[in-house]
Amino acid sequence: MRRAAFFGNTFKKGSVPDMPSMISALSGRLYCCECGLTYRRKLEGKKHVWRCRSKIDPAMKGTVVCGNAGVKETVIHHAIVEAFNILPEERENLLTLRDQIERALIAPIDAQLSRMEEDDPDRAALLMQRTEYTQKRLQILSLLAWMGRTAPDRMYGDACVDYDEFVARTNRITRIGEITEANHVGLMTSFNDAEVIRYMEKAVVHPDRLEVVFKAGVTVEVALSTPQSK
Repeated sequence: MRRAAFFGNTFKKGSVPDMPSMISALSGRLYCCECGLTYRRKLEGKKHVWRCRSKIDPAMKGTVVCGNAGVKETVIHHAIVEAFNILPEERENLLTLRDQIERALIAPIDAQLSRMEEDDPDRAALLMQRTEYTQKRLQILSLLAWMGRTAPDRMYGDACVDYDEFVARTNRITRIGEITEANHVGLMTSFNDAEVIRYMEKAVVHPDRLEVVFKAGVTVEVALSTPQSK
């Protein structure tokens, strides 16, 4: 199963995740579709399995009823790799989203800011909005550059707030409009913690599929290759 969407709830704030750990890039990023709690990693025999927190956290025992089963880590990794490799199919959606942010969100704010006095009390709120939209645009540019495989080893990620400098450097790094199909094969050959942390916002576990939500505003659904663990 493959299904992708874009924009949607891009700017809506979700639930607060667990504090991530260094155990896995998935810590604090893997959610249960049924109860909304995070999944946690367990060693069962010789294999790692991710299970809903409601099933393994003693503090949650008896307080949450959840029927979602666990999933082997290898199955989750495979699904996420597939989701990353589906991304080029969403390139036009990402370009459309980038343009929407520029024209419908950032440009009107810039026009309004240009008419405001420096000490206007509403200026700070507008600047915060502009920063939020700018960061979303930077996430899109970063993901497009990754898809084109023309980005340098060091990207200018979520922490970057200097919009003009980022755009200037990005334009020197890659001409996004000229990404070819040849660049789209085998973007991710195996699960990569660093790239998952950089580009993936979260993943939601369903009984038969994994819903992978990217920070850039694209959601990709991939079928789980094997049934969930009981």
